[in-house]
Amino acid sequence: MDSREIERAPEQEGAEDRSMSIIDHLDELRTRLIRCTICILILSVVAYFFSQDIIEWLKREFCPELEKIVFTRPLELFMIRLKAALYLSILGGFPYLAFEIWHFVAPGLFPKERKYVSVFVVISSLLFATGGMFALFFIYPSVIKLSIGMASPDIVPMITVESFVNLAAMLVLGFGIMFQLPVFVFILAASGLVKIETMSKARPFVIVAIFIISAVLTPPDVVSQIAMALPSLVLFEISLLLARIFLRNKKSA
Repeated sequence: MDSREIERAPEQEGAEDRSMSIIDHLDELRTRLIRCTICILILSVVAYFFSQDIIEWLKREFCPELEKIVFTRPLELFMIRLKAALYLSILGGFPYLAFEIWHFVAPGLFPKERKYVSVFVVISSLLFATGGMFALFFIYPSVIKLSIGMASPDIVPMITVESFVNLAAMLVLGFGIMFQLPVFVFILAASGLVKIETMSKARPFVIVAIFIISAVLTPPDVVSQIAMALPSLVLFEISLLLARIFLRNKKSA
């Protein structure tokens, strides 16, 4: 066998995996979605019993200026606790969700690329946690204080439990998702799907896209939108730099 054919063999093995039928892909996707759903449901049941404690902790830590937060409809607190439990299950179960997502993508990679899947799961989880904590401990208190600071003697804040929880969840999940940007940019560049030079030249469009996505994932205020967009831009540049280093080392190896 020609040496070039030997070198191609691993690549062809990856190509065979890519030749899975659409039905096979859909069946694989269905299986992994079912697993993710079961994970979220189980964690939601557990999280429900801690949901009110978490809500009260958020109030004590981030809204101490208010004596109380209120609910205005019958069973509203029960529904909010269910929603809070769902949010908590997504946050707590993200490592497993990332595991399922990346292993769904893995068959489309060549064998030499698959070994990085576990690394991607760990990095995705760490980035998600970093983005969520940044939002919770820095952005969330700022938005709350800004809201309360706009009050006057005749206009006083009465923040509901629903808005309080929804704001926290929107910021934490939004920042966690946006902090996945380095992983996707790195994969696109390192795999050769999109050249680094192409992404560098498209920087103005990337900036606009990041600000648009930030506006969608955050409350309608400029503070949180800019607070999400600026770190995302920095992470984009860092991911390009890491991809360049990776490709340079790959060529020299």
